[in-house]
Amino acid sequence: LASLSLGKIGNVDKMELKAAWTQEPGSAWSYLLLAGREQSMEMKLQPLHEARGLIERGSTTAALAQLAQFREAEPDNVAGLKLCAELYFRLGRRDDAFACAMHAYDLDPADMVYGLDCAFNLIRDGRRRDALRVAELLAAQDSEDPHLRDALGTVFTYCEQPEQALPHFEFACAALGNDPQLLSNLASVQRMTGATKAAQEN
Repeated sequence: LASLSLGKIGNVDKMELKAAWTQEPGSAWSYLLLAGREQSMEMKLQPLHEARGLIERGSTTAALAQLAQFREAEPDNVAGLKLCAELYFRLGRRDDAFACAMHAYDLDPADMVYGLDCAFNLIRDGRRRDALRVAELLAAQDSEDPHLRDALGTVFTYCEQPEQALPHFEFACAALGNDPQLLSNLASVQRMTGATKAAQEN
């Protein structure tokens, strides 16, 4: 490996591999394994990239067939499901798009940014029951990020669940101080839950 020249072996950068080997021989194998996994993932996603090309060329029927085949072959591929959701939206197949997006979040609930994006899109589409299910998965993550908690409180509010929204707005306000928008959000759900005195204070 010490004699490797500049360049790549597949997706493996030779200089990075040489550096890994120089620092710690065992880490080179980890690097190769990671690169191999990334290459394998790209190969698995190739049918979806082909489907994107079909959509751009107007071959809708062929693209839908490609997407269906991928979902059958890789039903729990998170990256693939997210890409499927994007492509289904482009094709106007909203039911399929939301099914893929929600399943992707079910499989990776720690990705709260994606979960929130999914929930807001569900709300915009009038699918409050599904949005609420996603919101409850998000709440179970117990995030320490006040901005994510504020967004989650907003989702619960749109889902007409002010009691579930309240602790998230309280958390955000406690963490970020006297932000007028956060205080307004908190006061709003306090009024909805009957805590009018507290709402007036905010």
